Amino acid sequence: VFSNNENLRTFTVSEDNLYYCAVDGVLMNKNQSELICHPQATDETTYIVPDTVKTICESAFAGCDSLEEIILPENLETIEASTFCGSNIERITIPDSVTEIGESAFSNCKNLEEVTIGDGVPGINNYLFKNCENLETVVVGKNVQNIGYSAFADCRSLRDVSLPEGLTLIRQQAFKNCTNLEYLVLPNTITKLETKVFEDCKSLINVTLSESLTAIPSDCFRYCVTLRF
Repeated sequence: VFSNNENLRTFTVSEDNLYYCAVDGVLMNKNQSELICHPQATDETTYIVPDTVKTICESAFAGCDSLEEIILPENLETIEASTFCGSNIERITIPDSVTEIGESAFSNCKNLEEVTIGDGVPGINNYLFKNCENLETVVVGKNVQNIGYSAFADCRSLRDVSLPEGLTLIRQQAFKNCTNLEYLVLPNTITKLETKVFEDCKSLINVTLSESLTAIPSDCFRYCVTLRF
């Protein structure tokens, strides 16, 4: 309801409202367990999400151009779809308490460079980091079992990805057009790669394949022109 309000600077909510409140100009539900919307036109560069927050709602920080750092609380549980889409955060650490991250939550974060995904996350959702063109380093939590469709597609600066044992599936185009990715070790638990997973990874030199992998699908390494065998 408040998306694309580029000049919105603050929220004010009547104390008599039974359902909503504003904390330092940020819209939340009454008991402050859900962060609903952070105004886009804020001047602050760092925001600390209150410890009361369990859920950050869909698109809550989308388009927040001034924010460079957002610190998440240790008891956060859910990050909904498109939560940080298009914001200017530079790094993010997702605590182990988080068990769900929605689609496109960090897509189009042009300044995002470093990501650490906590051990509570069971899977990396579709388009999660798509088009984060400056993303260089990703540490994936040890309980992630699958990487979704186009999860890291068009992350052209991506060089360092740590994938955990226990990962079983990488979906279609997950790393497509990661043009700076040179080396990748696939854990031995991977049983399936979908088509075009590494398409257009033009700098990819070496991939260590899983012992459990029984087939390489069509176009999986299409246009990987520097790949050595």
